[in-house]
Amino acid sequence: MVKFVDFYNNIRPHQGIGYVTPQQKHTGEDVKILEERQRRKESARKRRLEVNRLRMKKKEEEVREIGLRLTCSVKEFQFVR
Repeated sequence: MVKFVDFYNNIRPHQGIGYVTPQQKHTGEDVKILEERQRRKESARKRRLEVNRLRMKKKEEEVREIGLRLTCSVKEFQFVR
């Protein structure tokens, strides 16, 4: 029983208190942990936005290039395959 109480209070994160342990909540460590999680979450979001914007830019350039090739091909009556 002692092992279970130790596990429950000191090791197992609890959903209702932000996925920290009761011990972390009682000692105030949770504030630092939750702030760090939020910082990492915002950093990951910014990275994802940057990557997705670069992907979109690359796709737009590819579409523009294909459009130019098709336009040139139609004008010259030579279709690119």
